[in-house]
Amino acid sequence: QLLTGAVSWSEFWNANIFHPEPLTLALSENLFGQTLQILPIYWLTGNIILCYNLLFISTFVLSAFGTYLLARDLTGDPRAAFVAGLVYGFLPYRIASIPHLHRRDLAEARVASGGGPDPGSRSPALRALAVGTGALILQNWSCVYYVLFFAPFLLLFVLHRMSTLGTLRTVRTWGWLIAGAVSTLVLTLPFLLPYRQAQEQFG
Repeated sequence: QLLTGAVSWSEFWNANIFHPEPLTLALSENLFGQTLQILPIYWLTGNIILCYNLLFISTFVLSAFGTYLLARDLTGDPRAAFVAGLVYGFLPYRIASIPHLHRRDLAEARVASGGGPDPGSRSPALRALAVGTGALILQNWSCVYYVLFFAPFLLLFVLHRMSTLGTLRTVRTWGWLIAGAVSTLVLTLPFLLPYRQAQEQFG
């Protein structure tokens, strides 16, 4: 309803739970990323049960695929990447998080990699940064917990990759990374402020 204009942004956070309290959606995950992911299917069918089931199944397949892309990029070995994808996508440990779609949906490894920065060509590196930034924004829209949990490891990963590629002192690289970080912050902040307001209101 938010995307069709039937509900305003402020009303979006006033879920149909704990009436008449406001901001009740901010007492849990808002699942906005998952909403965008399944929206075309909902528009076509209007079947919310089908949408949830497809989202649920996709968490296995897309997590495996995202991990495959990341492992292939890091190792250059498609066979090792295939095994890594199977392990992450279908690991029995993940069964414990079955009720938590936002945690199972973790990036679908969120396209884990668009390919690493390429010092020899600006275009692939910028494409990788754009894909990575988009993936991070979708991740932030999907699970607020991972906004906090994922950020330190992402920073360490980026610094490691820059060190490996010898771009730690490249001003242009830092400029593009800062642009990606600012874009992420600007597009994530509207989803964090209601949680802050809910914390102030409910303690």
